[in-house]
Amino acid sequence: MYCPKCGLGSKRGSFCSECGTQTVFGKFPCPYCKAPNGIDNKFCEHCGKPIQEASNEFIRQVRKETGR
Repeated sequence: MYCPKCGLGSKRGSFCSECGTQTVFGKFPCPYCKAPNGIDNKFCEHCGKPIQEASNEFIRQVRKETGR
């Protein structure tokens, strides 16, 4: 889980323990192999390619959708 407001990850819970914002699923697909990856990964767990920019884009999109 990931907080779109303060950027913290949470292993459990629907709300951020720091700010109370509702968390979102903290995985996104690798732009190369489409395998799911954690929001804070710099490289894909499955193909090893760099995914930090894709992760940052995912975060921007979630913030845009949630108005944060």
